[in-house]
Amino acid sequence: MRKSRISVPNGVKLAVVLMLGVLFASTSVFAADLPDKDELDERWFFWYGGEYGGQEWLEFPHGTTFSDFKTSTKDLQFETAVEKRPDGNVFLIIKALKPMKKGTVKFKATLNGKSRKYTTKVVAMKYKNPYAVLKIGKKDYASRYRKFDNTYTIKKAIKGKLTVKASPGFRIEGMKLMHNFDEETATALKNGDTIQIRKGDSLQIYYYYKRYKAHCGLGVIYFE
Repeated sequence: MRKSRISVPNGVKLAVVLMLGVLFASTSVFAADLPDKDELDERWFFWYGGEYGGQEWLEFPHGTTFSDFKTSTKDLQFETAVEKRPDGNVFLIIKALKPMKKGTVKFKATLNGKSRKYTTKVVAMKYKNPYAVLKIGKKDYASRYRKFDNTYTIKKAIKGKLTVKASPGFRIEGMKLMHNFDEETATALKNGDTIQIRKGDSLQIYYYYKRYKAHCGLGVIYFE
């Protein structure tokens, strides 16, 4: 099971795939209940260093409030999102102050007078560029992921042979091309395939981070 959604600093655009990846418990604004406990079981995310800590965003229905926070490590701090998503849902943000192998987060969520307690394991992985080579045709995009594992948005269609090589400590697990982030449009890819990224298309790459035993995934190139 892939267990991450990757955080990015303010101003850096991320097309979510989580990691991701990264996977959220998504609940409609009209939902009458809180997410199941097992949907928030374990979270993997990157810690980028400097002023930007790793962040994991947990999604809850509109109107949810949070309380009774407890953590097993002082390296975690909590924030609750006040801005609503377009569908009205809200986020609880877990922020790591530095890389950590594993911590435990406990909190209570309340909705429509009903409360549910959650226990979530959190791992903040020190970021490292997973790509030694990420080429489409003759252009290598690997250097764009030196600091952040975020989506690179292109402004025109590109076409060429796909060549991806993982950095030491990583293993490429899969690649696919999809349109409008719709899984039903996904086409599996392998090294050597000729691909074309047109408007609305995104290249998704999934890899394994050996140090943390973490399965990660990201839409690495997107034609908006």
